[in-house]
Amino acid sequence: MIELINVSKTFDNQVEAVKDVTLRIKPKQIFGIIGYSGAGKSTLIRLINLLEKPDQGKVIVDEVDLTTLDQKQLRQSRKKIGMIFQRFNLFRSRTVFANVRYPLEGSGLTNIEINERVNELLQLVGLSDKADSYPSQLSGGQMQRVGIARALANRPKVLLCDEATSALDPQTTQSILKLLKELNKKLDLTIVVITHQMSVVKDICDEVAIMDQGSVVEQGSILDVFYNPTYEITKQFVHSADNIDKVDEYLASKRLELAQDENLILLSYSNINTQEALIYNMIKQFDIKVNILFGNIELIGDNPIGWLVIIIGGKQQDESLAYLRANGVRVEVKHYV
Repeated sequence: MIELINVSKTFDNQVEAVKDVTLRIKPKQIFGIIGYSGAGKSTLIRLINLLEKPDQGKVIVDEVDLTTLDQKQLRQSRKKIGMIFQRFNLFRSRTVFANVRYPLEGSGLTNIEINERVNELLQLVGLSDKADSYPSQLSGGQMQRVGIARALANRPKVLLCDEATSALDPQTTQSILKLLKELNKKLDLTIVVITHQMSVVKDICDEVAIMDQGSVVEQGSILDVFYNPTYEITKQFVHSADNIDKVDEYLASKRLELAQDENLILLSYSNINTQEALIYNMIKQFDIKVNILFGNIELIGDNPIGWLVIIIGGKQQDESLAYLRANGVRVEVKHYV
């Protein structure tokens, strides 16, 4: 549905916001793009609908190269690309109904058809009872629902979400993410989510790309990225979402005193082995001692994934850790002492 080929963007102050990015996003997919502030992710999403024009490269949406279109053709193509924002961008002087109606004005539809479409959209996002309210009378979550309804007015095939939950509290964030997932299924929408929160990506996305200093440094399915992050920046995001970073800080501050034959180990599990008694088998087979300090298992999509922080001791540590690796467990020796 979306293909970026060697896309770059440099601004007048010579800042390379996006550097030679190539991405392919499948139809009906929820795709996350994550990075810290200044990584280039917001520029990248604006390149997808050509709110920013790339210095080089191709931007292909639904088999149309947007970079080859004139302004009239581009306006038509943009109708199939909806967009929602962090700060909602609603008209404060318009009611909810009038905000959602705005993109349909001048569309060639009759007033009756426009009003029917607006009512349909408000029902879709759960705001039928707020049609006559003004943005100042709404909560942040309700305002974002208005933004979503407005973005869907022209029946787009693609919905771009630029930090759409960053201004919301955790509970409201979950309700918006749930709505986006429902719309993805119900409307066959391709959704691109820009965020700096790995928890958002984990909860909603099928695939993710990690950006750093204008480049995509890693890309893959959510399960693959969470289970086997390659780059240091990806590890930082993953560990912030699964709370390993907090465990790291705690253990570093405690400076555990280990015996000479002991090691502190981080074990990461994927869905292929969470149901197997690997720790029990390892203890029994290699006559080692294991002290479990911390652990967690959660679902990524429909796949269980988890981790354990353990202290391991005994003469056959190398053999026992090799046994775990052979059974698909990632093993990382931690050094805090």
